[in-house]
Amino acid sequence: MQTPAAPASRAGSGTHNLPRTSLSRVNGLAAQFAAEPEMILAYLEPLAPDSPELPVICAAADKAVQARPDYADLQYFAAYAAFRAGNLPRARELVDCATRLNPQYKAALILAGRICLQQNEHAAALTNLQQALAAGADYPDVYVLLGDAWRARGDLVRAAKAYRQALCKNHRLTEARRKLGAISAGRNGGPV
Repeated sequence: MQTPAAPASRAGSGTHNLPRTSLSRVNGLAAQFAAEPEMILAYLEPLAPDSPELPVICAAADKAVQARPDYADLQYFAAYAAFRAGNLPRARELVDCATRLNPQYKAALILAGRICLQQNEHAAALTNLQQALAAGADYPDVYVLLGDAWRARGDLVRAAKAYRQALCKNHRLTEARRKLGAISAGRNGGPV
């Protein structure tokens, strides 16, 4: 399971900045998202990072969360929308709710780890990613993220081990191979 990096855009998720015509769309989408949270992904997939539709999707996801705050899937997909919009604090708040509601939610733990990495909260990233692995998220990209977190903390031995584990899962994973090569060459591999 791989989630893309957050775009540079910082689109918000509040309805107060949306045109009036978008508010009725937000309400309609919110009802749909509350019933079928995975539809958030269907709406997000084709959008460019600077799409004017992104704030509408985020606002609708937030409104749906308000209607169903006890639904872990909805919290996760709304967190992913906020992440895509570049609103890391809101994404973190939502994904933390998802993992409180379901502590074994692999996708939410992975997203939480990714968000923490981008917020330079490396210890929290490690905790979330290790919990994801313990929950069964034995995916190559999780090991790459784990390696990134260890590398950011300066533990190149553990970082290299994580990148090797990623390569064991998928020997064609060029990102892991490049980062492992950088550590082996004595470089820290560039930005996380």
